[in-house]
Formats: sequence, structure tokens, C-alpha cells
Amino acid sequence: MKYINIQDDIMNFKLNEDVIVTIGNFDGLHRMHRLIFHKVQNIAGNSKLKKVLITFDKKISDKKDSFAGRILSPTEFKKRLEKNFEFDYVIELEISKKLIETGVDNFLKWLSNNLNVKKIVIGEDFSFGHKAEGKVNDLKKHFGKSNVYVETRNGDISSSLVKKALANGELRKVNFMLVEPIVFVFNDENKLIFPETAVKSGTYSFHDLNRLRTFDLDENRYANNLGDNRIIEVLKIK
Repeated sequence: MKYINIQDDIMNFKLNEDVIVTIGNFDGLHRMHRLIFHKVQNIAGNSKLKKVLITFDKKISDKKDSFAGRILSPTEFKKRLEKNFEFDYVIELEISKKLIETGVDNFLKWLSNNLNVKKIVIGEDFSFGHKAEGKVNDLKKHFGKSNVYVETRNGDISSSLVKKALANGELRKVNFMLVEPIVFVFNDENKLIFPETAVKSGTYSFHDLNRLRTFDLDENRYANNLGDNRIIEVLKIK
């Protein structure tokens, strides 16, 4: 897998191979994301298309989503999980004013002319371009209906629902939705830095060298009883 970070104008970047692509924030990789990734793999397996995942360094704030803009997983963990799905390229676009203002037509041209996209797999609620004006039908008109594969959303699984469950301390629900257990990352002062979204205070459990241990997280996101642990797969909350 080749990881590519684009900080400037996306129009300056090109691929010279025909590709199948999926696009999304993919924050806190959950079961619906996995369905999309498997669909990409299955379609690419019957062709010579390279598999490309396009993601973003953060989510653009959305007034309808009180959790938007606060991420679940740092880039390093997203890259590790995405690698497990055998993409040929993972392209991370850094959110900038220029990217946000990219119009629907220009984004479509970038996909077809610069990335040589031949097929695309997305969720049914996918939107793109300035003010999210681009929809699934725009992709179908541009690439042809037979080249756009749409996965129907499972109403019980989404990144927003993961964040809501985490804020409510519903760890069993969180870990059911995610591909892997939720990871907490702490700094040297034992302050929780990831997930950035709201996390309920309380006593959490985790495995440390095959031994079940607990730590307490206070309302200011500081923990005790961590020992030397800074990256923890959290199992449940008491």
C-alpha cells in the first residue's frame, strides 16, 4: 500500500493507472466501512483496476452533527486498518479552504481525469464538493450507472452513532459497531487525546499482557492507574 498525503491543490496530483475508488472520512472504521472495502476488493479482483481509498485528515463541521469535527481515531490507526484491506493507494486529503470550495464539476473531473477512476463504491448518503452539493446521482451521470456501486446504509451503524454511544459509556455497543475495539490514546500527563469526541468518565477495563486491568477516567479526561500504557484497546466501562 502506498500512502499519499495531499496538502495543496488536488489538481496537481495524478495517477497513471486505471482505478476503482471509494471515498469517505472513515473515522473509526466500522462494519459498514468494511462492507464497502470488501466490495472494492471483490470488484477489483475481477479486473486489473488498482484499489484506491480517498479519505480526509478531519471531518468538515456539520451543524446537523454535534460530534462532527471531533475524530475517533488518529491517522496512524486509520492507516493500519486500511492497510489490512489491501488497498494499492490510500490518499489522504488535508482539509483546506481551497478543498472545501472545490466545486462538484471540478471534483468529478479530478476523479476521472487525474485519478483515472473507472468504477466507484460509496455509501448511499455520500456527498461531495462545495457545500456537499454533489450526490450519488451526480456520480452516476458522470461515470455511468453501471460503474457506481452504492452500499445501503445500516441505520444502526454509523460513525455518529459510535460517538454517541461512546459519550454515553456504551462500550459494548461501540465495539460491536467497530471493526476493532476502540483505542484510547493518552499523552505523557495521562490525558486522553484520542478519541477527541466526548468520552464518559468512569472506570474502564483493558488487557495488559493478558491480564485484565482497570483505570479511572475523570471528567477532565485524565486517567489514573495507567502505568506505562499510553495506547489502550478499551473493553468495557463499569
